[in-house]
Formats: sequence, structure tokens, C-alpha cells
Amino acid sequence: MGPIQTITDTRGRTYLLDFFEARDQVDWRVKYQGKEIGKIVCTFDRNDMIGQDFEVEKHFRRARLGTSLLNLAIAYAKRKGLQHIFGSVVTKDLSDTPDLLKFYEKRGFKRVSGYPGSLANAVVCLSMDLD
Repeated sequence: MGPIQTITDTRGRTYLLDFFEARDQVDWRVKYQGKEIGKIVCTFDRNDMIGQDFEVEKHFRRARLGTSLLNLAIAYAKRKGLQHIFGSVVTKDLSDTPDLLKFYEKRGFKRVSGYPGSLANAVVCLSMDLD
């Protein structure tokens, strides 16, 4: 675990942000009043970052926490000199968050046909070029 930091949402609430880094994985976890309410977990494949798990609890959405987490992952990937970020979206993601693809596309992700390590049950694969 790295040093604990805080982030603040658009409603003025402050959250603890835990950071964990290993050789093949990095993750950020957001806690509010001691409970984990969001996270982004990424692994690496050569020069690419692959999003494995990304979620914010429904009650805490629409306050830019997801954007903050995604921006942390993008900045980290750029600092490490990675070339792409990939992610998969499954049916449950789309049913829980109907505007999820707009969320990613607004932040620079594009739909792709697949990538090495994409989820077998992915209905949409996404990619962001970092160069």
C-alpha cells in the first residue's frame, strides 16, 4: 500500500484513496466512512495497461469519482510510458450503467474488436492510445 491520499467529489465529500502497486498490477480504492465504495484495478501486458475491474457504487456516482479514478490510471500509464489502455464492458455493466460507453468515449476511449486478454464475455472492448 502506498501513502493514503484523499480526493473530493463535486458534492464536497472527501474520500480516502488507497494505492497499491505490484510488478504486474496497480489499483486505487476509494473509501468513504471506512467502506470501500469504488475502485479501479489494472494489470499490464508488455506496453499496455488492461482495466480488470472498475466500479463506483451507485449511490456515489455522478460526483466525478469514476472520472477521478480513471484519470489516475491514465496518468499512471503515461508516466510508465505505456502505449495503450484497454478495457472490456460486459452486459451487466451496461444494464447497471446505461451511459457507460458515453462515459468512456467522452474520455478518449474508442471501441475496438478486441485485444489480448479481453474478457470472453465482453460485449464491447475499448482502447485508448497514449502516444
